[in-house]
Amino acid sequence: MSPVYLKSIAVFFIVLLAAGIGYWFGTHAPPTQAAPDHTEVEPMQSNRLAQETSPYLRLHQHNPVDWYPWGEEAFEKARKEDKPIFLSVGYSSCYWCHVMERLVFSDTEIAKLMNTLFVNIKVDREERPDIDALYMTATQLLSGHGGWPNSVFLTPDLKPFYAGTYFPPEDGHGRPGFSRVLQALHMAWQEKRSDINDQAEQIAQAIRKIHTSQSADTSWSQSDLTDKLQTHFQNQFDWQNGGFGSAPKFPPDQALALLQAPLITIADDAKDMVALTLTKMADGGIQDHLGGGFHRYSTDAKWHVPHFEKMLNNQSLFSESYLRAYQSTQNEIYRQTVEDLLHFVSTTMTDANGGFYSALDAETDAEEGAHYIWTESEIQDILGTESGLFFKAFALAPVPDTQAGALYRTQSDADLAQEKNIPTTEVHTQVTTLKNNLLQERNKRKFPLLDDKIITGWNGLMIAAFAQSARILDRPQDAATAQKAAEFILKNLRDESGTLSPSTEFISK
Repeated sequence: MSPVYLKSIAVFFIVLLAAGIGYWFGTHAPPTQAAPDHTEVEPMQSNRLAQETSPYLRLHQHNPVDWYPWGEEAFEKARKEDKPIFLSVGYSSCYWCHVMERLVFSDTEIAKLMNTLFVNIKVDREERPDIDALYMTATQLLSGHGGWPNSVFLTPDLKPFYAGTYFPPEDGHGRPGFSRVLQALHMAWQEKRSDINDQAEQIAQAIRKIHTSQSADTSWSQSDLTDKLQTHFQNQFDWQNGGFGSAPKFPPDQALALLQAPLITIADDAKDMVALTLTKMADGGIQDHLGGGFHRYSTDAKWHVPHFEKMLNNQSLFSESYLRAYQSTQNEIYRQTVEDLLHFVSTTMTDANGGFYSALDAETDAEEGAHYIWTESEIQDILGTESGLFFKAFALAPVPDTQAGALYRTQSDADLAQEKNIPTTEVHTQVTTLKNNLLQERNKRKFPLLDDKIITGWNGLMIAAFAQSARILDRPQDAATAQKAAEFILKNLRDESGTLSPSTEFISK
């Protein structure tokens, strides 16, 4: 543990204990129970964020918080009034960002404290990945962990001195309420300014060191590097469920790319690792079996219950993993997975002019996964007597705090065909029809929030995925999609010098 981290614990133990709330070290995940209902703000005049182009920032336009976007206006106010800055970084499809917006930033009493004691800045991490990376490093140094929403307290000269992720509105589950945190930090700002400035300077120096020493270590030979990777992968691989580690489990797109690398052998059993992971993911609830595409990660080790947001960068990387696997195995499950994913992107996440949108939210009407989950009786009512076949192919994994479940695959078309002694193509047609019937009903539900920001880098990844699909799967329509998206980027996301802009957010400002 670094000296900076140890010093931060010592300083803020004293600060928060003096405020009567004790020191909160933070945990890696927000509480599983919902925070208590809190004061709802009545309709009010919009704040500054109403003028922003980011959908995530605009979600906060009716907060009673006096929000500023990142910029000199906020910095000047902090310097002039000698107030610390509260920086909140998140993104549109982040579930806990929405929870904090509803329960904390919409609370009028908490907002009064924020407005009186701090200058408050909101940042969309997808719009400003540079700010996100900088202050996520600060949060990891200060608290030992990170995540979103990222909540960072800064001096007026933008040096971080305290940080966390999600804060509840009231004390509970071992966490102090946000109002207590605000009061404690205000007291520290008034009474222990020297300690805070010292702390902030140490963190700033540590961040500078980290961000200026990113050069690669070239002392290892290729064989040394592959040996270390092989040991790491074999020690961490889940031979029962695929992937690496335990819950929550993120799809290992970068690890899969290494394991699939054609010119080097990272692991003797690399093919088995790749096959098990891709098959388990394709079967799991992390794949949207009705609409196509993948959710961001699984809350369990078996890939059954996802965190329901869908992000463009994930779709592109998963596409390439499955395309590489299909190219080497001709496994039809991999092909179908890619085709369903690309259909989802082209129909749901593609602008009429060709660019690709960035994300779909995890929740609908404040309920995570509401658009995607089912009860058994709902499916039976829709499919009638055919529900028997459907429940041979699929099952429902219970989603916590609901009476419903996420669909995951239990038998393949080939297994069902063998059981029924009919051609696999016939089973595939039957199951596809049932899935489409459910999808038609699901489409009547309220749709999750779509973040229509077009991020240049993510579009580049998605263009590559469509182009690879056109070549490997012989799908000319995917080549046309890739070409249209590339033309959109070149036409709309370049400045006069020819330099690419990070996203449409920068062009519109």
